[in-house]
Amino acid sequence: MKKYVITGGPVSGKSSVIDELDKLGLFVLPETATQIIKTGKYGDIKKLSREKILEFNEEVIYRKFEKEVVGFKKEKDCVFLDRAMPDSKAYFSFYGLPLPIDFVNYDFSQPYDLVFMFQRLPFKNDEGRVETDEKVADGIHNEIIKTYKELNYKIIDVPLLSGNEKESIEMRVEFILDKISSPALL
Repeated sequence: MKKYVITGGPVSGKSSVIDELDKLGLFVLPETATQIIKTGKYGDIKKLSREKILEFNEEVIYRKFEKEVVGFKKEKDCVFLDRAMPDSKAYFSFYGLPLPIDFVNYDFSQPYDLVFMFQRLPFKNDEGRVETDEKVADGIHNEIIKTYKELNYKIIDVPLLSGNEKESIEMRVEFILDKISSPALL
């Protein structure tokens, strides 16, 4: 099974592209943090104490591990992941949080076939967003890039491609599908 990671900092448009890939009938794993936020378990995610931020990130990494490492449907040809395990490592690092003991010696260099790093869009504050401003979003984006590079992943930068949001989503989907079918990258 081919594993393609769609990642980037907050407000990069990656979840919109994941939704579009899903509509095309491709197998996707949605972002774990967003799923947890939508349950309302943590209330106003922007007002969490440091202790609750740690608890939230621990839940994210354990659930992501369950979905990604344990729960893959092997009969599929490929999967697109809206963030992957290295993203969790980057978030722990950015917030200065200790990794859960189960992940201290974990090999975060899982065999992902390609990592698509989305260029950030202008910051937009919405309900499902933990980040509160542009500076924080940039810091997380840079930490994600650093983490994937440290793990020696080949990163493919995904630019905005258009000033029109709908058109940009379609163009980014096409860009990704072209890249995964390119013999030079396989």
